[in-house]
Amino acid sequence: MLIGELGELRKSAGGEGFRALVRLSYQDERWRLFWPLQGGDWQPYPHLRQAGSIQAVIEELEQAPLHVHWG
Repeated sequence: MLIGELGELRKSAGGEGFRALVRLSYQDERWRLFWPLQGGDWQPYPHLRQAGSIQAVIEELEQAPLHVHWG
């Protein structure tokens, strides 16, 4: 699952319009969170590599430790 933003400016500039900010996966009853790298690869999110509940993931993202603003 990808969480991202849709941007009108990106669409009008000929871009895709969607920018992925984080990727979530659920395996073995654990949520894993990934952060995008510039080349298109994903790395484990440094502040929460895995969690036992989706609520823990939501709480981590609300803290926005890397100055990502969710709204």
